[in-house]
Amino acid sequence: MMTPHSTWQQLATLVREGNQDAARRLQDELAPQMVRLVRRTLRTWTDRSPLDRQILAEAQRTLDSNPEQRQRDSEEVVRLVTQRLCARLLQDQTAPFNPTRRLHDTVPG
Repeated sequence: MMTPHSTWQQLATLVREGNQDAARRLQDELAPQMVRLVRRTLRTWTDRSPLDRQILAEAQRTLDSNPEQRQRDSEEVVRLVTQRLCARLLQDQTAPFNPTRRLHDTVPG
């Protein structure tokens, strides 16, 4: 039996190889999970993890770009943040590997 994690890993490998069908499938697989994480983070507005910080930063950018949007945990904000994070994740899968960048991302500023 394949676990969601192993399916995601296989799809990510195909995405890195340039398979656009795999990219769509991976986004379809991840989006429902990401929606849950985004909703939880926006409801509590706490940054306990790097992913929480990414979610909050993206939500703030979304709110800043639309001053009429007042409710930070609205379905519209959840949808936009989820779409942007999934798109970024897929973009990261297709970007050339740069070990220096990954090391830089782990070093405190």
